[in-house]
Amino acid sequence: MSGLDFIAVEKGVGVGLLIALGLYAWARGGRTEKVGAGVIILAWVLSGLVSDSNPDTAWLQPQYGVFMVDLAAL
Repeated sequence: MSGLDFIAVEKGVGVGLLIALGLYAWARGGRTEKVGAGVIILAWVLSGLVSDSNPDTAWLQPQYGVFMVDLAAL
């Protein structure tokens, strides 16, 4: 298994857990939990849209868009 294969597995597990926990919070939680789950899922989607999608260059410069999304979610 190469490094890129491991990253793909790691992302798949992360997405699965995010969806499962978001659905659980939506189904069983109160208003606060539903808002929190929505903020986390929205921040995850927005981070993917504003980040540098090239893994070879993403680490070369700060990801200011992702920082702003994280700051807003905080």
